[in-house]
Amino acid sequence: MSPKVKALAVPLIALLICVILAALATLTGGPPAQADTVPTPIAAYRSADNYVNVTFFDAVTGTTDASSSSMQLISYNSLDIQWVIDMDTSPPNTTTLKLQWSNDDNHWSDGPTVANAIAADSDGMVQTANMGRYTRVYADYTGTSAITLTVKAVAK
Repeated sequence: MSPKVKALAVPLIALLICVILAALATLTGGPPAQADTVPTPIAAYRSADNYVNVTFFDAVTGTTDASSSSMQLISYNSLDIQWVIDMDTSPPNTTTLKLQWSNDDNHWSDGPTVANAIAADSDGMVQTANMGRYTRVYADYTGTSAITLTVKAVAK
């Protein structure tokens, strides 16, 4: 073997060994997952092509805790919820809105708080996950003055 061929063969063999080792490393995967690690969840919201407009409260005035009508939203994964709270000024009240879910329209499980301890005229919009067969909004009032509440959503 000529010295020129030997000079080319050594780097080529080294390169071939590196390529083989790299291929083996990708085929065997990384280190095994640890039992105490939790993967980051990835939202699986559907596209906006499949949606429905929902009205939970439509300018409803009240002075006590109230639940909206329940809606069958079993086919939808997320809700874009918009709320508007209009309060009488004296004495001040607070309002907390929370999403609730049920599979039997009788026993309700609390979901996320949509608006927490709102004490003045206010509005906002949030996106939440949706689960179960039925969905409703629960309004928790503190105080005795009238509150007018509107809660609408886009289920998708």
